[in-house]
Amino acid sequence: MMVLMRNVYMFVVILTGCSSFFTNIGKRQAYKPNPPVDVTLGACMVDKAVIHWALDSNSAPVTKFLIEYNTSYTPNVWINVVNVTDPHQTQAEVPLIPYRNFTFRVITENEHGKSAPSVHTRPPCLTPIGGPYITFDYFVSK
Repeated sequence: MMVLMRNVYMFVVILTGCSSFFTNIGKRQAYKPNPPVDVTLGACMVDKAVIHWALDSNSAPVTKFLIEYNTSYTPNVWINVVNVTDPHQTQAEVPLIPYRNFTFRVITENEHGKSAPSVHTRPPCLTPIGGPYITFDYFVSK
């Protein structure tokens, strides 16, 4: 079972002569943040993608964003690839591997936990076939 909210109470001790009592001066709700909205694929290249998102206007304060992707080879496995620690940043570059289909999602995090994942990007990022990454120092053809 996931807990989405926690109550935080603040009390003040008032000393009067020999006795003291507590008074409840306020109650603050502490929430996990809402998932990001409008997650879009800004650019899709052979070796990287640029992901954009926006914060929900009703979200609790955010301390970190987690960018995840999955591929058409493993559609049910989400891999955390980039952690953005600037709470005001709303885009990130994600390194990619050529010749894959990627979809992305973003998760927000604060001191109370992680949000649910955002809706994943549509359409997927289709990286083209990359060139060979091996070079030969000596090659002889017969």
